[in-house]
Amino acid sequence: MAYQEEQCPHGRLCIFSGGTAFNSVAPFLARLTPKVSYILPVSDDGGSTAEVLRVLGGPAIGDIRSRLLRLASPKDASTDAAVRLLHHRLLNNEAEAYIQWKLVVAGTDPLWNGVTPEFRGIVLGFLQHFDVCVKRVVVDGDAESHFRFCGGSLGNFFFSGARMFCGSLQSAVTLWKLISNMPTLTEVCPVVDETGSLVLAAELDDGTVIVGQNNVSHPPHNAGASVVSHRVGDEVDKASAGKCGFDGGAKIRRMMYINSDGSENFPTASVTTLEALARSKTVVYAMGSVFTSIIPTLIVPGIADAIASKSGPKVLLLNGTYDRETLGLTAADIVKAIVSALGQHTAIKRQASAYVTMLLHPKGGEIELDRHSLTAMGIVVESISPRLRPLTRTTTRPGARRLTETLLADYGDIKFDEHALAKRLFELASR
Repeated sequence: MAYQEEQCPHGRLCIFSGGTAFNSVAPFLARLTPKVSYILPVSDDGGSTAEVLRVLGGPAIGDIRSRLLRLASPKDASTDAAVRLLHHRLLNNEAEAYIQWKLVVAGTDPLWNGVTPEFRGIVLGFLQHFDVCVKRVVVDGDAESHFRFCGGSLGNFFFSGARMFCGSLQSAVTLWKLISNMPTLTEVCPVVDETGSLVLAAELDDGTVIVGQNNVSHPPHNAGASVVSHRVGDEVDKASAGKCGFDGGAKIRRMMYINSDGSENFPTASVTTLEALARSKTVVYAMGSVFTSIIPTLIVPGIADAIASKSGPKVLLLNGTYDRETLGLTAADIVKAIVSALGQHTAIKRQASAYVTMLLHPKGGEIELDRHSLTAMGIVVESISPRLRPLTRTTTRPGARRLTETLLADYGDIKFDEHALAKRLFELASR
């Protein structure tokens, strides 16, 4: 059902997130309100996205694709089938992946089963446009420009084709909203709407600069203490950038965007992002990778002042468990990292409560809350029911069948209960 903004009496939620951690909550929130604006980064450079960036350039599409497919509201079997197709990844063997890709762009692969001719024409058209663009680069380039399809996301290929045809990523997003029956008032906003690639980097406290989102979040295991490093202002060697990593001794001082010559890049916030913030009542920093998913949406000039101008709740969703980026940090440390990131591109020095007024955490999470420090910063702390995922252990004994047992006494990642979290966010927006 289509709503006008004024028909929904509660306020709009503006959620800064990456493309994965909040995905499970988004459908629950959609059942409560359509008035949600998702602000996502365009700096992911891992997986299937990395290959698209290597050959075709452009803003990273992976996080945007992930959220758009999750928010699709199929009204018929054909739309549902098209969404399933765009969720598909090609085989990991290059020869087999290429064969399947040719069947997909010919419209003859079984993945098209159930997609009506009308919907097929739209989706297939942009996949074919992507294929044409890839071929053009290969013809005009050299052997290194050959596109590798193995493990490729059809969703990434579709949205990349749509972006190149329409001229901007935001136009491709709008197109998908129209054909996928996304709620009219729900928005997915790339934090910047650039046509080129946006390179994320981490400056460590020893001065080392790690280039690339994936190198910060998933450094090579063999990097050890031997780090290929760059300093701000040094030209970026893309061949060695992929080898960057750090041994955990140095901590992240700040995240930033850089140009190919190593100088710092100051991208402009997209108009849709600033408009979404202006219309929002509640600001949410979603759970997920703090330094490589959330902070990349906050270090864009203009974002900090827009958030600080809001008088409603500003809520940080704390992860239930540590990850590599936050190991050893307390909740207050994570708040300080958020505040520091927002303070990078504003002339006004503000208290933490100008950016964060509430912290929600899954009850029983392992990250230290240090409530005294949080209270001193003017931040209200509140727990949300968790969803516990039991760990499983697989054992194989000689001469015996493989056994998988659930360890009832221990649990894996502690995460928010999606329904409980969505309900609480909706309540905050309704106050």
